[in-house]
Amino acid sequence: MNQLMTELGQVYYQYRPAGPQQPTLMCLPAFGWDATDYNFKHLMARLPSQVGLLAIDTIGVGRSIHSQMVRTVPHILANLEDVVHHEHVSNLLLVGHSLGASYAFLYAQQHLDNVCGLVLLEPPYAAMAPQLLANVQSFIENYPQLVQQRQTLTLQQLLAEVNPLNLLAERVANARIDLAAYANPSILTEAQCLPQLVTTL
Repeated sequence: MNQLMTELGQVYYQYRPAGPQQPTLMCLPAFGWDATDYNFKHLMARLPSQVGLLAIDTIGVGRSIHSQMVRTVPHILANLEDVVHHEHVSNLLLVGHSLGASYAFLYAQQHLDNVCGLVLLEPPYAAMAPQLLANVQSFIENYPQLVQQRQTLTLQQLLAEVNPLNLLAERVANARIDLAAYANPSILTEAQCLPQLVTTL
């Protein structure tokens, strides 16, 4: 696991350099506090070894919870670019799931010369905006309850929530990460920014 201290705080990420003329797959997960590499681990394990891999826990999710940051869209995109620039990654193939697909789209717009393709899994679209905003509002209203739940939450409970395609040892490690990151304030900040993101898109 790699670490980088950025202007926005310390981030953790998984990185495998690409072979000659091969792309680097950069994974962007859905909304939540889960670790990016565990979200996409079953997919990454199936890729040829020459394909590069980059899975970044931006500040406030996964392992990157030790420094607080205001999780706005520009900050998340800047966090991604900090790691890409630090590792001198080029020829990026962006794979974004759900909200991560929105971030992938926006990142590609800002870095056209360095992105070779987009794979958007279940991306938000205009017709689903009302439901998406309703879900976001529900999350914001229920956030105090999530904070209370965190005080009594157990590893066993989170084992039922993490990626079931991973091995048991990986799921336990993933659940430990989630337990530490559960309902942290950065996620609330991100949720509060999503209505503006919907308008932008």
